[in-house]
Amino acid sequence: AALPDDSWEHKAACRGPQSTVFFPPPRFERKDEKLNREARARAICAQCSVKEDCLSYALDIREPHGIWGGANEAERRQMLLVIDGQAAKRPCCRNSLKRFLPAIARGFWVRRFLDFSSARYAGAIQNGADGQ
Repeated sequence: AALPDDSWEHKAACRGPQSTVFFPPPRFERKDEKLNREARARAICAQCSVKEDCLSYALDIREPHGIWGGANEAERRQMLLVIDGQAAKRPCCRNSLKRFLPAIARGFWVRRFLDFSSARYAGAIQNGADGQ
């Protein structure tokens, strides 16, 4: 199915030939290779205008592979544990409100992660890890 031209996927900085750095290769990948590949992917994400939408999407569908919105598999798993735990602990008197709490918590954690990762990986951009 074709994506609408105004979708976040069309605006993503990861589109094109550099998209291979966002997922592990089909062969074995050593730890240092993985860390370098992820750093290149995160540097691209750091410059992307739709990284919040991307990370939110990956959390929505519980994407188990790759770098999405600057977060790897383990980081997204940790976010989901926190989000799911917060939603389960909230005593809500209305089921309709309880349905929206995971989305509210997800938005908070997505913004918090992106604020942290932007500062953390800003140096990678200046060190030439922009996928070129």
